[in-house]
This record gives sequence, C-alpha cells and structure tokens, in this order.
Amino acid sequence: MSTTHLLDTDSIIESAEIAVGIDNAVDAQLRQRVDALVRHFREQAAFTADQMIATRRQIVKNLARRIGVEADIARHPEILDEDVEAPIFVVGFARTGTTLLQSLLAADPANRAMPAWRIREPSPPPADGPMSLYRLRAAEDDVFRYVARCPGSLPLHPYWDAGALALIEDDEIFTIDFANAYPTLLYDAPVLAVMFELDDPDRAYGFLRRFMQHQQWRAPRKRWVMKGTAHQKYMPALLRAFPDARCIFPHREPAEFMPSIMAIVASVYDGINSGGVTRRDMGQFLIEDFKQSAAALADDPALDDPRIVHLAFADMVQDPIASLHRFYDHAEIAFTAESEAGMREWLANPANSADRYGRRRYTFKPFGIEWAVHSRAFDPYRARFLE
Repeated sequence: MSTTHLLDTDSIIESAEIAVGIDNAVDAQLRQRVDALVRHFREQAAFTADQMIATRRQIVKNLARRIGVEADIARHPEILDEDVEAPIFVVGFARTGTTLLQSLLAADPANRAMPAWRIREPSPPPADGPMSLYRLRAAEDDVFRYVARCPGSLPLHPYWDAGALALIEDDEIFTIDFANAYPTLLYDAPVLAVMFELDDPDRAYGFLRRFMQHQQWRAPRKRWVMKGTAHQKYMPALLRAFPDARCIFPHREPAEFMPSIMAIVASVYDGINSGGVTRRDMGQFLIEDFKQSAAALADDPALDDPRIVHLAFADMVQDPIASLHRFYDHAEIAFTAESEAGMREWLANPANSADRYGRRRYTFKPFGIEWAVHSRAFDPYRARFLE
C-alpha cells in the first residue's frame, strides 16, 4: 500500500474530521498551522512506514481534539459566556521551581489546575461529574507511553507518575491548536527536534482562554492555575487575553538551572529521536537560546507589570508556604486556612518527594559547555531579577 498519504495535510484533516464526525471543520488559519507541522516532518530524514503511521496518528488525534472542542462550542455557545476569573499563571524557565509552585497552588481547594486527562480527552467537557473509565485510561496510557519512550523521565520530572492526573504545561494546549509542537503529545514523531515560536500570540492566547472556558463549563467556579515555561516571552499577549490574571515568576541562578534543563531536554529528545541528536549539538543550541532569552527578558518592560510577582528561587525553597502567602497578598487573593492546609498536606506527602526516583547531578560537561565563557552574558538578567 502506498504511504504517500500518511503525511499529507488534506488526508490528515479528513481523518480527523472522520474521527469527530464533522465535515469542513478546519478553517484556513488552522489548516495553515497543520500544514506547517506536517511539512516540517516531511522535510526531515526519511521515516519508516511504521514511524509515519504512528506520527500521523498523533497528529490526527491532536487535530481531532481541537475539532472536538470547537464542535462542543458550536453545540453549546454558552460555553463562551464562561467567566475565566482572575487566573494564576506560573511563568518562567523550566527547572526554576515552576512545577513546585504549580503543584502547591493546585493544592489550594479554591483553585483548579489542568491535569493530563483534560488535554488528552477534552471533549465533551466533563464538568465535575464522573469521567468515563475509558477516557481516564486512555489519558493514562498516553502519559505512560511518553514516559516509556523517554528513559530517565521520572528521575528528572517525577510528577509524570501521576499519569492522567499529572499537571500539564500550557504548551500542550497550544499544541492541539498547532501553534506549538510539544513533545509530550508528539512523542511518536522520530524527527521531532524543535518547538515552534508562537506566530500569532494573541490568537494563541485567545484559544487558551477558549479552552479554559470549555473545560470549566457547568463546573463549580474555581480559580484556574496555569503554567508555561515560555509565557514570559509573550506577557503582553497573555495579559491582553487575561487582563485580571496574576503571574508568579521564579528566578534562579542560570548556572544552577541550565544544566538541569539540558539534561531533561536531552532525555526527552534522545528518547524520541533514538539518539539522533548528540548532547554536544543540543548543548550548543540551548546555550545560545538561553542567552537570547535571558537578554530579551532583561530588557523587557512588560515584566514590570504589577500583575507579575517576581520570586527568588532560594526564598521559595527555604519557605514555599510563606512565599505563596506573600504572592496571595500581593495578588489580593485570600490565603485561607484551607489554602495553607492543602499546601502543607501536599508538601508532607512522601509521594510528592522530588527525589522519589533518585536524584541526578547536573553539570555542563556532557554538553561541551565551558560555563566561564558564557556566564557574563547573563549578568543583565542577574542584575534585574536576582540582585
């Protein structure tokens, strides 16, 4: 059988529409984004037929998720009347405490976070009623297939062991809108090597809000806790979409978090690409990307917005409850006895220990990085956020 249709945009769109049972569900803009991803894969090294089939299935599944959300909204336009009130966004580089903050904020019973099952099985929106066992198992299987594909994932990011209940990053929501290519939803693509920059941040954050409305429809009102490790690049668009948002931005010495990021990126993409990218090549790419990102942040006036609270990683590690109490006070959010109790219970639970799968030592050496050569490039970032 010919495989030419497997990474053909029209064929992929048709399969997604068949899966959802809707015709002409993909508008010109979405089609363009789907085509950009598919074209990126077609232009890479040759796939085997099995790899093409697996990659196609994941692309079709993501597109079916996206179509399903819009189909729900078309059937129930009142979804767009949902008020996404005063959401909290955890922003900042990975490995700076963002997941700890997300987890603690989610432990406040007044808040609602985004677990893996909501993005993998989003439609129809489940409200707070019981989820079907199949949908939960499907989400669980998908998470654990990703973990199995990337050996070393759990010591580096143990939170994936929650399976369908693991809290996700907003990059996954952008991925079902084809504004990004996040590896947790495209792990079967053996040539996945990059995530995309948002080509239209206002449109992307508009969809993020739409998805949050969709997921909270008919559910008890709670405050969303969201997280993304690239939000800091797009703060004006985020705050236009969510003008009453409050953001918490942790900062850590670059020499401490960068080798840790390199280790987790290497683990993920080495698993997906089966050793197709060396650590040294990855290290050179990442150090230059870090330098550009840090320089941009050091000069970005949007980060002076009072809706953004900057937090030192060292302070957070020393007393995370006190740090979040200060954040709540600044954000004019009630820090209740229930808030504190939920956070302290999460911290006391051995199942949430960060080293429950062991602890890794992170250095630049495997990536061929001489830190002394690059360190001074981060002085403007340090001066603004760490001094």
